[in-house]
Amino acid sequence: MLHNHGVEDNPGFGLVVHPPVGKQMIAIGEALFGYTGFGWRFSGAVLGVILVALVTRIVRRITRSTLVGVSPACC
Repeated sequence: MLHNHGVEDNPGFGLVVHPPVGKQMIAIGEALFGYTGFGWRFSGAVLGVILVALVTRIVRRITRSTLVGVSPACC
């Protein structure tokens, strides 16, 4: 079923609902919390929070302003 170094052999690859990394993220959440809605969404939510913190830190370092650095987190 899996060929080509972990990429699915799917003739309609453009119609895949979740890309391979997304499927792995969902699988991690399912492994931790079971096959539930919470398990499906857990890893995506955690990575979303990390991304907001990372963007805030990058903007703060670039602008050297705490006010401007926190503004991406508020949007």
